[in-house]
Amino acid sequence: MTYRQIEQGMEAKAVDYLNGQRDLKRFTSGVSTLFNTFDLLLMPTVSFAALAEDPVIGSEEDEMLFTGPFNISGHPAVSVNMGFTADGLPVGMQLAAPHFQDIELLRAAHQLEMMQSARMPSFD
Repeated sequence: MTYRQIEQGMEAKAVDYLNGQRDLKRFTSGVSTLFNTFDLLLMPTVSFAALAEDPVIGSEEDEMLFTGPFNISGHPAVSVNMGFTADGLPVGMQLAAPHFQDIELLRAAHQLEMMQSARMPSFD
């Protein structure tokens, strides 16, 4: 956390905080509703293959576009390597699960990893 972030926090009003808490609860409830239909969600970890440099947060190449919602909602999620680009850069997929289903999530991630292990390139 930077000093500027602390300053911004000091400027926040209590009503803004309470509205944020309300919005967070709505968002989390909306994500939880997805799991009434699906056991797990599988989606890209990021919208691009690995980059040589970290992208700027908030840019089109923001790494948190797909992972951020689960960081906010508190749903367990894990990224699994699902292969490589022609240049040998990793391509990740993210699995997300309902709250408190961490073990099932890790089992599914392990199964995906085992399916991919036969296709991993040699790094000799």
